[in-house]
Amino acid sequence: MFVYCKKCGLIKNMKTHTDSCPICESSLFSVPDEYLTESKIMFKTQDLREKFETELKCSSDYDEAIALQKEIIIAKKEETHKKDIEDKVAEYKSAYPKKCCPVCNSTSLSKISNVGKIVKIGAFGILGAGDLGKTWKCNSCGTKF
Repeated sequence: MFVYCKKCGLIKNMKTHTDSCPICESSLFSVPDEYLTESKIMFKTQDLREKFETELKCSSDYDEAIALQKEIIIAKKEETHKKDIEDKVAEYKSAYPKKCCPVCNSTSLSKISNVGKIVKIGAFGILGAGDLGKTWKCNSCGTKF
């Protein structure tokens, strides 16, 4: 669905419904059907798109100062969004720290499977019971914990 913003001149094909412009937070409006194909997924011709853009720029609601800053505003919003994601990832990592070996602090660990424990006990009897109660094995120093 093609929408446009009267204030900054944004024309965009939005797959999800949004009421406000991602650039200037103004209301978005649907592009009139006379400019779009029957499927409403593209303009009929490039000339019609240019005509629509010209009409949009001539309207009293259009703010040329914001329109000229579109790319800068988008870049700032993307940077803010990226920083928010990085902050959430850092918060998650601090809340759920990566497992490490209690002896050498290595993070190169292997999970000891229950099947492996059963096979070892089956093969070695009571001597193979050393892995019972252990979940991880350090690939660096061999410690089981």
